[in-house]
Amino acid sequence: PLYYAFSPVLLRREYCLLLLEHGHNPLYCSPDTTPLVQAAKFGMKEVTELLLKKGVCVNQRDANGITPLEAA
Repeated sequence: PLYYAFSPVLLRREYCLLLLEHGHNPLYCSPDTTPLVQAAKFGMKEVTELLLKKGVCVNQRDANGITPLEAA
């Protein structure tokens, strides 16, 4: 479910927060991007903060070599 919550088609801040707050693994790896890159790219401040609190690496690059800072 978290993979789909972060997909560009379904991307919704509420879905992402709900899933992350209820135990879904924030360290999953999709084939193309990372949750943190997606959250930064679409300006989801609350999701970004929650991912960082859960231990996601702030410098993790996606499959295209993009960092969250570059995506923002």
